[in-house]
Amino acid sequence: MSVVQRVLLSMIVCAAAANAPTAIAATQTQLDNARAKGIAYLIQTQKGDGSFTAAPGLEVQSTGATVEALANAGMKSSQTYSRATAWLLNSDPASIDAQARRIIALKSAGVALTPMLDKLLPQKTMPDRAIWGAYENFDTSFPDTPLAWNAIRVAGYTYVNQASELGNAVYCEVLPAQRGDGGWPFIKPSSAMPANVTASALLPTAYLVRELQAIRATYGWDSSTCGISYSLVTAINTGVNYLLTKQNADGGFGEGGVSGPLETALAYRAIQSVNAAHAALGPAQDYLVNTQQGDGRWSDTLATGLVLNTFATTALADADKDGIPDIVEPILLTNASIPDSRGLVQGNGQSASGLTTARVLPPAGLASLYSASLGASTGYVLSAGTLPPGLTLAANGAISGTPTQVGTYNFAYSASSGTELIQIAVTSANNDNDVPTLPEWGVMLMAALLLGAAVYRQRYP
Repeated sequence: MSVVQRVLLSMIVCAAAANAPTAIAATQTQLDNARAKGIAYLIQTQKGDGSFTAAPGLEVQSTGATVEALANAGMKSSQTYSRATAWLLNSDPASIDAQARRIIALKSAGVALTPMLDKLLPQKTMPDRAIWGAYENFDTSFPDTPLAWNAIRVAGYTYVNQASELGNAVYCEVLPAQRGDGGWPFIKPSSAMPANVTASALLPTAYLVRELQAIRATYGWDSSTCGISYSLVTAINTGVNYLLTKQNADGGFGEGGVSGPLETALAYRAIQSVNAAHAALGPAQDYLVNTQQGDGRWSDTLATGLVLNTFATTALADADKDGIPDIVEPILLTNASIPDSRGLVQGNGQSASGLTTARVLPPAGLASLYSASLGASTGYVLSAGTLPPGLTLAANGAISGTPTQVGTYNFAYSASSGTELIQIAVTSANNDNDVPTLPEWGVMLMAALLLGAAVYRQRYP
């Protein structure tokens, strides 16, 4: 970077530091509870074919993130994990993003990854450089390139000229593309592209920081030249500084001053890979705990899997060895002392309403009067879970009140007629989350990719 760019970057970093959130962190109990709720949500939302999806076209990404999260929690013996890995094995993704995530997720399953990597490697954009586009024959993409590096690294895959091709990619493609603010854009910039398309963005920067740090640890690289001398250490540190400018007052990370769980999870892992004790990590963790929804998710299955991957790798206790951790069983209303996971039939219309999955009551509107009845029995009491804030359950089974918080709430009641699982969704009058939207970076990326082919792509890394 030029002297002017370095001065500008230092000004940005100082401004970010002045507005940085207080370095606090969630307690271990809060983290444990959040993890348990997130895992329970994933178990309950698995489709009948074993997959997960946040949106059409994101099945591999969502299922891969979930498989990683389950493996990190020591749940490889669970039915949920085995069904998800089986689905991934039978998938045939086309995008580099999906191919890489599939390989990364299946590493924990101990399956043969070489055929998948043999397919991925020839899809490089240049024969002598380890760089990839969004799809084969597409221009270089900076989220997809580090994802491909990640897949090759975790799989322990080797090939001829690997180090030289990776070095050419790092010093001749990636580091020269780093912007003056320390970040990277989604696609390799060129003079023909508008400035907004080549501007820095959180997602590619987070992926690159994490993988560049892993490359540095593996090869011990720092300074090298490709026409101009570049320092890998400097590039990583300035990338971290750029990410810090995306941390908001609530502790989360996101573009335009708006935090998101997916962006926060990616930034968290990138910064943690460089400095595991960084002061920004505590507030980010606190943000994630505080923004978890009532049903245990963060936005959707993809974001939930990615957030759970920020938690420490820990084999959660499972006394009955049924694949469901003890801390998760009370949320699912199963018995931690009896192997009962085979009785949980999840998703895709295969569940028994009120028994193995919740009976869904009519949705409630935020700040609007709500009334529903559970039935004509007596002695209704809440036995597990939580009602939407603002609603109460009467002894005659009447649920009433004015909801004060958006979310999906699962609970169980006991009455003279027995026990049943119930779900109530509280939605706002104008709930933007109900309609998939393409973020600004997606619009910019789409515009660039359409130069080669018509592609619709909606993604959180």
